[in-house]
Amino acid sequence: MTGDRSNTSLKQATTLDLNTRFRVVSRSSVNGNNLERNYQFRLNTRSSIDLQLTNLQANADVQLLNRNGRVIRQSQLNGIRDENINVTLNEGLYYVRVHPRSQTLSTRYALKMSANPDRAGNNLSAARAFSVNDTTRLFRDYVGLSDSTDFYKFTLNRRRDVSLNLEGFQAGANLILRDGDGAVVSRAVNNGTNIGELTRTLEAGTYYIQVARRGTNNTRYALSVSAAQPEGTSIYDGSYIPQLFAASGQNLAFGQFPLPPSPILPPAFTSDEAQFASQTLGTNSVTLDTSTIIQASGREKEGYAGYSNHTFNPVSNSLQPVSNSFPTLDRTAGFYLSFQAALNAESSNPNRAGFSVLVVSSDGQNGIELGFKSDRIFAQSDSFTEAETAAPTRFSLSDTVNYELAVIGDRYRLFANNSPILSGSLRQYNFNPAQSDPPLPDSFNPYTTSNFLFFGDNTDQGSANVTLGPISVY
Repeated sequence: MTGDRSNTSLKQATTLDLNTRFRVVSRSSVNGNNLERNYQFRLNTRSSIDLQLTNLQANADVQLLNRNGRVIRQSQLNGIRDENINVTLNEGLYYVRVHPRSQTLSTRYALKMSANPDRAGNNLSAARAFSVNDTTRLFRDYVGLSDSTDFYKFTLNRRRDVSLNLEGFQAGANLILRDGDGAVVSRAVNNGTNIGELTRTLEAGTYYIQVARRGTNNTRYALSVSAAQPEGTSIYDGSYIPQLFAASGQNLAFGQFPLPPSPILPPAFTSDEAQFASQTLGTNSVTLDTSTIIQASGREKEGYAGYSNHTFNPVSNSLQPVSNSFPTLDRTAGFYLSFQAALNAESSNPNRAGFSVLVVSSDGQNGIELGFKSDRIFAQSDSFTEAETAAPTRFSLSDTVNYELAVIGDRYRLFANNSPILSGSLRQYNFNPAQSDPPLPDSFNPYTTSNFLFFGDNTDQGSANVTLGPISVY
């Protein structure tokens, strides 16, 4: 707008629309006859205001006033230097007044203003908090003279690959990732208008993102944030049915006790009443039914069957790894077991479960066994009684559920579809193979086997029909 002639008082103030325009320029003049020019603008949300009075031929000053006409900021430089006001304001009505330094001075001027919504905090304690997952979150804001830095805050409840992208700006800006104490984890310095990117694998905890003005630059920006499960090592991809003797490159083998009679197996491992558990290959999954091992009426719960990264060698009478390249389940460094499962049917006695997941860390002492019953998931105590329990409310165990078991230090935590449902301490299980029913060889003790993993039915007091999908460790 040019040549404003009637805005010589607050009541006659010219309206500037800063909510729909990034930059407003008003050209006019002040002199002995028009000692001041007044403008008004309304903010619909908290915003960073950058105001500049420029193109002066004589000394003039600028003031920022609140709705009551009280001066809240002003710039009064000597000479014809540009006058600047940079401030963050809450929503409301405001005025701008331009006036010459004295009545004898006359000058034309250009009034330039921009308003940028300020939704992020300006320090760690005021950081804008948000939740993050594999769906990208997008934030648009501004850094400049009036708002030199923005902070965001997010919390991870487990290890994640976090990606940050900063783009959509007119000038450079700095992107900084900080930990919960404010220490710098990583940074991306951007000198121009190219995209600033950061990708880091982060452990559970609280983190901050800082977007900082670079040099004298003023710029809008778009910050995108996402957190995804690390790729990890695939243990099972659902493309095959695991067998008693795993093929090269496979990490899981099928195991069962007792087995149908076989001339190559010791009689202690077989039974005339046994047949192989039912296995059916599906789409990226295998369905295991352990109720078919012993088919005599009333004995459907008998027999063990499942999948493990170890297999029993009857010749050496010991458990041996299926693959020497299996990842180390180091509880000190922390690891995560990701698996997909649907419990189609289950029957078991108290303190037992038809489907169980057992993990023993690389120290061969500390582990956790989770039992999946038809209506709940529980952790086995060290003496094999039901301990911590979770009854699902947001999903059904018969659904295809994405589970993640986090093991860090001496603790475990189970997630279902990204939500934590169960947690507690690792155990050192008191298991005597000789006292098992039926008895097992003394060397068959998975609970003291380093780096051990099992999915299936490991009790004579339960059976299940379960569909197992992809499994990975990261």
